[in-house]
Amino acid sequence: MAIPKLLSFAIHFDPNAEVKGLDAFHKEDHPPIVPTYLTYHAMIGLGSLFALIALIGIALSIRRQLFHSRWYLWILLLSVPLPFIANEVGWISAEIGRQPWAVYGILRTADAGTVSVPAGQILFSIIMFSAIFMIILAMFIFLLIKIIRKGPASEISYGYGG
Repeated sequence: MAIPKLLSFAIHFDPNAEVKGLDAFHKEDHPPIVPTYLTYHAMIGLGSLFALIALIGIALSIRRQLFHSRWYLWILLLSVPLPFIANEVGWISAEIGRQPWAVYGILRTADAGTVSVPAGQILFSIIMFSAIFMIILAMFIFLLIKIIRKGPASEISYGYGG
């Protein structure tokens, strides 16, 4: 279904604005199409899945079956890593999609590298960021295991009246 001028309005807030396609740009200014397409659609697909899971949860909650539907609770448990994956593929899509530019129309990624920062300093930064994130991960796992071992405080009705 085509809606005339919708894309112009969505991008420029002007229904008469021109939206250029890839064919309007030089070939050397094209980003890698396939990885950009796949990562973007993976992100959108996961976002749609999250909306579907939420709608199912709302329907189960209305029917007062939310905490009694083991299959749904398993879906929720198995879905825990999916937001992280969606975040990463969205980031990858944005980074690949802006190629070959570091700053659009001003600085190409091929020219964006620096020779003024020694490789050792870059390596040290990467190691330090990795170490900090590993410490945060270790703390998260430690606290998560502590909470799981403690178990639930008591049975909660969640507003279902018992």
